[in-house]
Amino acid sequence: AAPSAGSGQEALRGLAGELREACRGVGFHFVTGHGIPEALIERAVQAADAFAALPIDVKNKYLMDAGTYPGGTGFLPVHNKKLPKRPKGNVCQAFIVKRELGRRNISLDDMPWPAELGQDFRKAVEEYAAAVEALSSRMLPAYAVALGEDADYFGA
Repeated sequence: AAPSAGSGQEALRGLAGELREACRGVGFHFVTGHGIPEALIERAVQAADAFAALPIDVKNKYLMDAGTYPGGTGFLPVHNKKLPKRPKGNVCQAFIVKRELGRRNISLDDMPWPAELGQDFRKAVEEYAAAVEALSSRMLPAYAVALGEDADYFGA
């Protein structure tokens, strides 16, 4: 379960141990009790489905690394060998958006938002991204402790 504002040090150490075990033993984990409303998740899924349903020629207008938008964003088609670079192609398509603070200072305003899907698509993606970013920030102390660092190691 995701840590909450009231989580004590014992709970944080327990979660960190679970994360460490999952990442070393399995290689991934699921987060439960994250607090992201189901309705928001459903809107994000609907947005992803709407993009997936677009004709390939429309999706190709937003092809990753082919426009004036930031590198690593846009449409990533099936069989692409990016993210990470690899010899075998991926087996799913994706529409990648990102926000980066710091030197590159990438904003969601810089993304190649598909005009064909209108503002509802963008709003659903931005709201979901904000919720996941907030969850990620809450998780940083647990990851730090799982790595053997102080809880504030990542500045969270």
